[in-house]
Amino acid sequence: MRLRGTVISPGVAVGVASIVEPLAFPSTPATIAAQDVEREIERLHHGKQLVREHLEEHVRGVHAPAAEDWPQIFAAHLLVLEDHAFFRSIEDRIRHQLLPADRAVEEAFHSAASRLAASDDCYMRARAEDLRDICASVRQALAYGTAAFERHPATRQPTVLVTSDLRPSLALRARHEGSAAVVTGSTAQVSHGAILLRAAGIPTLGGIPVDEAEIADGTPLLVDANTGELLLQPGEDDVSAARTRLASGPDPGDVTLPPLDADLPDGESVALFANLDHPAQAPLCFVHRLRGVGLFRTEFLGGGVGGMPDEETQYRTIQDLAVVLGGRPLVVRTFDFGADKEPLGLHGCLGPNPALGLRGIRRHLQHFPEELRTQLRAILRASVDADVSILLPMVTTADDVRAVRSILQEETARLHARGVRASDRIRLGAMLEVPSAALEVAEMLEVADFLSVGTNDLVQYLTAADRDNPAVLAYQNPRRSGLYRLLRFVMEAARAVRRHHDLSVCGELASDPEGARELVRLGFRSLSVTPQAAATVRAALQAPSASRETG
Repeated sequence: MRLRGTVISPGVAVGVASIVEPLAFPSTPATIAAQDVEREIERLHHGKQLVREHLEEHVRGVHAPAAEDWPQIFAAHLLVLEDHAFFRSIEDRIRHQLLPADRAVEEAFHSAASRLAASDDCYMRARAEDLRDICASVRQALAYGTAAFERHPATRQPTVLVTSDLRPSLALRARHEGSAAVVTGSTAQVSHGAILLRAAGIPTLGGIPVDEAEIADGTPLLVDANTGELLLQPGEDDVSAARTRLASGPDPGDVTLPPLDADLPDGESVALFANLDHPAQAPLCFVHRLRGVGLFRTEFLGGGVGGMPDEETQYRTIQDLAVVLGGRPLVVRTFDFGADKEPLGLHGCLGPNPALGLRGIRRHLQHFPEELRTQLRAILRASVDADVSILLPMVTTADDVRAVRSILQEETARLHARGVRASDRIRLGAMLEVPSAALEVAEMLEVADFLSVGTNDLVQYLTAADRDNPAVLAYQNPRRSGLYRLLRFVMEAARAVRRHHDLSVCGELASDPEGARELVRLGFRSLSVTPQAAATVRAALQAPSASRETG
């Protein structure tokens, strides 16, 4: 049997299936007696300490090839355990609701994870998986004590771990057991589990319906995480061919190949860039021959509970990504927190209607200017020897851009005064995702160096239809919502001031072949897409019916 999946970590491996069963916990009473409250709180602290010691052991013991990713990720998990306010809320459940520690932990973590899982941002959803993993660890410690973290023995024959999810603890197990590969039902490319498996060089194939694929313990498997194929009961010829590919190593994409634009039938071309959620996705630019990164979302840096990252952390992250890109453009969006993107422990975005409140640049300018200044300094430093630009989310009027440009100039001067190298010619752009901003394109272009249309939010605000509410999604049809008429206005207004070449689209519409064709008909010649959609978008634009705007 052959199954198709999603490549999470490239490579080729042959082994037998080792099914990872869901964790089982002993049953606990619904409530406890009042006199047992302090005992349960003591159990909670003891269990938390066991998990902390377990994680610290891994932080100390992990070395190459995962010298950076592994300690950083498990250090982030330690920060969750050190979030005193969060664990006080668990104690409150024990004291006031008389819940046993196990149930109090489950309720608190479930509530926090559900908030993140409801986000449309893949990085917030990935952090929900981390919280579930930590919750499971604490519950294991409560149920089994030190026996909860006894290591699985390494096996004599190559094994392929088969699991429905992709948690960091699974990556730990795969690394310790020397697993040949991992097969999972998850497609979370930017989960910490996926990042750890890539760092360890363990081939991983996602999107496999493991509950329906009839894979049993001991089933021979061939995992080709270069082509995205899983073979059950492979033949000798299949295994021989796989071992040949294994000897030659994975193909990460030829970095020497130039970017490949979409050549239109009329002779023009459309520049294709990548939307990235994490630096680990940078090789996709080369695999899919994209010009660079048109939208780098930075929210993953603030996805933990330990507060926002410092300047040095942000600087290194952006600089390292720019180095990997090797001179290709990189557009860094400042933190777009608010609405559905409210990480645990990060406050300042909530209100009666968060989607219409302090989100994105509004949040920065009104309540967290120092957080913005820190991020701008990091980007300025990283852009000295690289083609890096800044993109502002949730811009409402040109005054928002003017305010940020003023701050940018101040921080540039301060860096220079300290003798710190920083770019003084960095490009500053604004996202068009609020209708009021889209309606004053000419004024926006007076203060911004470029504009990027975020169609996801633009259609949401245009139709007053929450994009996370299935009951109103039908209103967001781009042909019936007025979105295309608004985008035509945007393009015509930019053309009137001869700045139409400074427009791009980075929303999901650009990754849809038919949507991309319509954007090109309207005159857009720069699209930022999900990397894996590049080939289909390129093919759609190069088809004979894809032509320039008429009328």
